[in-house]
Amino acid sequence: MEQFVEYLLVSKQKIYLAEKLLNETYPLADEPKLFFGVMQNTYFGIKYALLSLFCFEKYFDRVPKVDSMEEMTHILFKESSKRYPALKKIEKDYLVCEHLLSKHKDSMITFSKKENIMMYDDNYNLSKFGLIEVRAFLENAKLFYKEISKVLDLPVDAK
Repeated sequence: MEQFVEYLLVSKQKIYLAEKLLNETYPLADEPKLFFGVMQNTYFGIKYALLSLFCFEKYFDRVPKVDSMEEMTHILFKESSKRYPALKKIEKDYLVCEHLLSKHKDSMITFSKKENIMMYDDNYNLSKFGLIEVRAFLENAKLFYKEISKVLDLPVDAK
């Protein structure tokens, strides 16, 4: 099996796990801190789909070899977005997920209030996200996965 297919299968697993956490576990536990798990799995689902697309492009010598994930995402978002319009749609969500997860790691205070997560940094600047944002990120990640599956000519239902 080609490496890009393996990465796409990992992407599907991460997105499936995020969906299961959000749709099954969250209603039972009613704990907004589960949103971090959903966000993290959604982020890694997008990241593995991007990695899959990059390996696919590299397989056909359309992109240069890179050393870091940042370079890879830069190349995909800037140069390959002409070939794949789905990249333009997911770029913002990918960067927001990355920002929120890094903000969570660096936040001084994190707590949940109703259906929202509140995070304060060292300067007490507030960042928050809730069920609506998490659900939107997950839905966009699922659409992105389906688009990449079409590009790679793989079945969408693969788990």
